[in-house]
Amino acid sequence: MVAWLREYFKHFSRKSLTAQEMIVHFENFFKDVQLKVDWNEWLHGTTLPDFNATDYFDKKLYNDCVKLAKIWQEKGGEGASADDLKWDSAQSMCFLDLLLTETEQHPLSRDVLNKMEALYQLNSNKNCEIVVRWYLLNLENDVLDICLPSLEHFLSINGRGVYVKEVYKKFIQLAKAGKMNLDQAKAIYKKNRNFYHYVIRAAFDAQLL
Repeated sequence: MVAWLREYFKHFSRKSLTAQEMIVHFENFFKDVQLKVDWNEWLHGTTLPDFNATDYFDKKLYNDCVKLAKIWQEKGGEGASADDLKWDSAQSMCFLDLLLTETEQHPLSRDVLNKMEALYQLNSNKNCEIVVRWYLLNLENDVLDICLPSLEHFLSINGRGVYVKEVYKKFIQLAKAGKMNLDQAKAIYKKNRNFYHYVIRAAFDAQLL
């Protein structure tokens, strides 16, 4: 589909076209693919067409993420390699998201997370989207010591709410469950509070000051 979009914009650049011209271009591009499109429904229908786009997706990259997640969930990392995450960053994010969303069904022990850090060096990853998922994965599994020094530094240089709010929420949850010292969480927050946007301060001042 991406290849068609590129060709579409290239072919019709700086031109006006009719719906029929778009249809002809689309069908010619996919002439070797068994696509059955009800154009009348797509163009003139009043509800979403009965179409499942995932039926046409190549799921190999996603399946690779699922396979790696299962290695850690079911085998404790046996068979994993330091080269596993040498793929697109989006796949690394997908892999960690799978571990995060399935933590309740497949909790990871401290030993497994420690092995993961030793193999992938996630604490030193420079991609914020990847590293924050790694921190949350540790916190969701009630493990603090593996990532905490790196996480404290992260909280001092990244003030985006989408990153820090989930971390502080988890700190509070862990403290209420007796799995983290609340004074420790307060110290981290107070140290960085002035760096954060007022929306973040408004959300956590009552609990962490």
